[in-house]
Amino acid sequence: MNHSLLKIEQEEVPPAELSGRRVFIETYGCQMNLSDSELVTGILRASNYRFASRLEDADVVLLNTCAIRERAEERVL
Repeated sequence: MNHSLLKIEQEEVPPAELSGRRVFIETYGCQMNLSDSELVTGILRASNYRFASRLEDADVVLLNTCAIRERAEERVL
């Protein structure tokens, strides 16, 4: 499967240094989706969330995609 995957730069934080919950964000689609994920990232950072570099390390997982065009939704599935 060939799809474009846009990911926010995520930081790896050792568990001992965590003061908040860890979140993993995966973004599929266009530049607008990436922009939206960056906005969400800022809000979550301000709310004391840290970013996991792996899905398995996260307390919260967010998948940001678009269903406006059928092809975009098919690529995610």
